[in-house]
Amino acid sequence: MVDSDMPESSTVEALALRAQSGGQPENDALINAFLDAVVVVPSGSDPGKGSFEPVMVDIDGTSHMLVCDSLTAAREATDLAPFAVSMRGIDVVRGLTPGHAILLRTPKTGFAIDEALLNEIRARS
Repeated sequence: MVDSDMPESSTVEALALRAQSGGQPENDALINAFLDAVVVVPSGSDPGKGSFEPVMVDIDGTSHMLVCDSLTAAREATDLAPFAVSMRGIDVVRGLTPGHAILLRTPKTGFAIDEALLNEIRARS
């Protein structure tokens, strides 16, 4: 289950909003913040009972795993995924099967991290 002591909002959201109108420095800061952040990964099954079923969303033919920056953002997915786990962003990237991407949702915005960037992150870590 999700740690109830997690903050309801994050710096990831503020950086995502800035990155929408900014350039590469804002995008780099956003990715670094995501990798360091504790995020919420919705699951269709109870991870406490051994199974983990992340929500996958197809965007232009690429499967994206839904990841949320906060409990507030995760609540929007409760009809698809009544359970969730918390983990660091870098651990999400390391555990995601190559060929997939990430869709990060915040209460106010969202952004995708494509497969090429995920491969670059994995190579550096």
